[in-house]
Amino acid sequence: MVGVRPRRIAFGVLGLALSCVAPAAVRAEPVAFEPALETPRERARELMRAGNARYRADDVQGAHDFYERAFRVAKSFDVACNLGRTEMDLNRYRDAAEHLDYCVRFHILSSKPEAMLNEQEAREQLQAAKQHVGWVWISVDRDGAELWVDSLGVGRAPRSVPIFLEPGPHVAVATSPGLADASVHFRAEPGVEQVVTLRPLPLKPESPRPEATAPALASRPAPVEDTTTKPRVLPWVTGGLAVVGVGVGAGFLVAASQTNADKQEILNSLPESSPCGENTPYASACSRVRSLSSDARTKTAIGLTSLGVGVIAGVATAVLLMQPTHEVDANPPATARTRVLPTVSSNRWGVTFDTLF
Repeated sequence: MVGVRPRRIAFGVLGLALSCVAPAAVRAEPVAFEPALETPRERARELMRAGNARYRADDVQGAHDFYERAFRVAKSFDVACNLGRTEMDLNRYRDAAEHLDYCVRFHILSSKPEAMLNEQEAREQLQAAKQHVGWVWISVDRDGAELWVDSLGVGRAPRSVPIFLEPGPHVAVATSPGLADASVHFRAEPGVEQVVTLRPLPLKPESPRPEATAPALASRPAPVEDTTTKPRVLPWVTGGLAVVGVGVGAGFLVAASQTNADKQEILNSLPESSPCGENTPYASACSRVRSLSSDARTKTAIGLTSLGVGVIAGVATAVLLMQPTHEVDANPPATARTRVLPTVSSNRWGVTFDTLF
């Protein structure tokens, strides 16, 4: 249906003539008082005649709609030829290639010039449509596998006809019971033919579990479930040691600071800048200063040592708590809270422990 108007009308009339030449379906004897039922082929011929009338009236879209309905009712080469030609006029190249391919493959052999011209025209338009689309052949090594292209079912393997596709990316999938789905991503190019091979592979069977014999099951003692709780004792010990070490260290350092303050207060009360030298007249006060200085050094040493022990114990507690455990205590031990309160005054120092269970 491509060319000047006389040729387009001629091809439409040719399709109608070919449809009339095809053998008519045998009608069953109609039941009395009931009209004879229309066969699909007769209904398709009626729709095709309506499409020919629309095409002669230059209504290409209307003709296409009638041809498309006729092809759905009963597929035939003459309807496919007219449908593909109207789709070429409408620039629907993928659909045109599919229907013109059907037209060429199923065209009747005839020595009549009109039929031969009609077939030649269909082949030329098929080649023209292929310049705008890609077509792919799907090869599957498993007969009966269902084939899908872009989530649309295209039949079962083996498939003896190509699949025409719009240019661009596509995915082909083959599915078969008991086999893993096989898929291939590819790209269709205008005017390019290609072959896509799909190979569904068997699913990996699960390894069977060995079954024990009846005597072995009978002689095997039932497993005893350990319901006892196993609290994590060591983190509690190191955590308590860390708290005590930090508290004691802080208390002794505070006490050392207070002792140094008492010593400095006595020195400030004496009139000379270095009142505790040799032959000092302030022997009693200087003796007190030396005693306070010694006490401050002792408290500082104890405080720093306690702080070091507390820091080490704290690090050890953190490491122990990060260790994974494979047991869940049904009744976790009660949480104990310990407070270490340093006590410092002008004449005494100490540490108070307050523990709640």
